[in-house]
Amino acid sequence: MKKVLGLSLALAFFASCSDDDGPVDMGKLTRKWYQVSTEANGETEPYDENEVCGKDYIEFISGGTFKSVDVYDCDGTMPLMDTSTDTYTTSGHTITVGSGSNTGSVTVEKLNSNELKISYQDDWDGDGDEEKVIETYTSTP
Repeated sequence: MKKVLGLSLALAFFASCSDDDGPVDMGKLTRKWYQVSTEANGETEPYDENEVCGKDYIEFISGGTFKSVDVYDCDGTMPLMDTSTDTYTTSGHTITVGSGSNTGSVTVEKLNSNELKISYQDDWDGDGDEEKVIETYTSTP
């Protein structure tokens, strides 16, 4: 089965801090977001795990519900998918998903009605040192 969306993993396991001083309009967060790319160590990799019959996405729903959909295969034209839901909160530039010991946060680098960029720290290249990872999403499927 395909790996779960990066943001879902990031939100479940990693935290980061914001260097931005300007306000973020978190009202623009509530919609479906489709991953476009991941950037780490100066390299950008396109997100290429979508299926012909449907795209993976994350969704922030008003009222604090977070949804992650992984379309992992197709049955003809019907997508076969895994869906998970959780809660989310926002504060400043930070999105936190989950509760209790299963909580993670990411920093919003950019947010408008068409684009979401989030960052977190991860040992992206497996060298034992954490790098800043930036994931870019679009609201257009």
